[in-house]
Amino acid sequence: MKPVSGRLSSVKRPQGGVLLQDDTSHDFGALGVGLQRLAGLEDNLPRVAIVGDVPQSGLEDGERADKLGAYLQRTGCEQAWVWCPRWTDDMQSRLAEAAHQVQVTFFNHAEALCQAAESLGSAHVLMKLGSGDAVAGLKQALAPAEHITTLTINVPAIVDNVRLLQHAAGASRVIAVIKGLGYGTDPVMLGRILEAQGVDGLAVAYAEEGVRLREAGIQTRVLVLNPDPTTFSTMHHHGLEPEIVSWPHLQQAHAWAEQAGVQAWPIHLKLDTGMRRLGILPEEDAKAAALLADSRLKLGTVMSHLAAGDDAGQDARTLDQLQAFANRVSSHFQGAQSHILNTAGAARAQAWLEGRPELGFLRDTIRIGLGMYGLAPHATAHGLTPALALTSVVSKLVDVPAGHGSGYGWTDAADHDRTLAVVSAGYADGYPRSLGGGQAHVGWNGHLLPTVGRVCMDMMTVDVTGLEVHPGDAVTLWGAAPTLEVCAKQAHTIPYELLTRIGPRVQRVSER
Repeated sequence: MKPVSGRLSSVKRPQGGVLLQDDTSHDFGALGVGLQRLAGLEDNLPRVAIVGDVPQSGLEDGERADKLGAYLQRTGCEQAWVWCPRWTDDMQSRLAEAAHQVQVTFFNHAEALCQAAESLGSAHVLMKLGSGDAVAGLKQALAPAEHITTLTINVPAIVDNVRLLQHAAGASRVIAVIKGLGYGTDPVMLGRILEAQGVDGLAVAYAEEGVRLREAGIQTRVLVLNPDPTTFSTMHHHGLEPEIVSWPHLQQAHAWAEQAGVQAWPIHLKLDTGMRRLGILPEEDAKAAALLADSRLKLGTVMSHLAAGDDAGQDARTLDQLQAFANRVSSHFQGAQSHILNTAGAARAQAWLEGRPELGFLRDTIRIGLGMYGLAPHATAHGLTPALALTSVVSKLVDVPAGHGSGYGWTDAADHDRTLAVVSAGYADGYPRSLGGGQAHVGWNGHLLPTVGRVCMDMMTVDVTGLEVHPGDAVTLWGAAPTLEVCAKQAHTIPYELLTRIGPRVQRVSER
């Protein structure tokens, strides 16, 4: 896996397109990274770079203008909006000349810049202004926030987590699982990042998820884990590869390929090694191998699924699964690429496979889903980094006298005066209703604030008594503290469920 450079955040614009922003660094190197990202965005939308001066470059005024213009020219954006309240006419002329194929507009007044941003239609935009050049309201004009609760996706952490799990397992190939809408994130964004990092394939649950990836321009191998036979034609048309989960399913795939005149359609054969849910049974291996000898279908990989890879108390049964899989692959599907190790398996492969050379080939390919986000057995020991954070803001403070409850049902009365903060997130955003009434906390400035009363559809309240909390302050529903694992445990569920129930109105913001 290759490292990702840059410190850019990315958010979808309601008008269409993407807003790229980096307020943390302002030198020509960071500007170049941003312009390259802007140039590399898919589709044919216009590209607009909003840039300011780079005074810390050590260059004279005219030289800076020349270099900035050359950067804009080289990366091929259609328009450049230059924020230049302190620029001379000579600097403006030199930049315009250096960027002669770019439509350059100079702005000296913040109001004019914001008005232009408000009228900008569908476009990809890079906003790269130094800390001293901040223009109030510009980001809101470019990408009006439709909802203030945000899921932040740390892309470098995802890339690093995949690399670390690949190293832990000793794997040469990775299949990245991005089903469930990318575990609640952004499957297209993830697919593009992972494809660029050279993963061996992506895996989704249903055909329509794979079609969406193809329509977004993603070309790497895509496995469909739960394919309905009625979608075989759609999958073949879009170059998607089905997981075959039973003997009748294999017969259906072969019959469809024969009827459609298809040759060598890659399929992925699932073996039931003990999970008792999906997969070819041991007594069906021979006839499956015989049918696959026909030219209609091509065996892409052989795979299976661990039932309890994350439960050390069931390691004996897991080892039985691994051995059964290895035996069946060696007996009937010799030489085929195979994979059974998931995130938990990748994290624990060393302990399972040490001293078992006959199982060594099981390391070759791993499937990683939740582990991409820093969630795996022994995550800390492997150096994994949490890659997701769900945050919101305080919308209002309320003084509640002793003896009074809060919200629906007047619940959670206390024997002392309190100050409560109303947070702009609720169960419509994916925060569990069961975590009200002090069952969980949110993070604020190093403090954990207990929930009070019921979690509502669009808001919740937390106790901020004695703290200098203000409207507009950010709070962490889960992320660094409290963690997603802690919230899931308090809600009596698993991280997968909390991720996949994040509401569509929550903004997805990627940081790079």
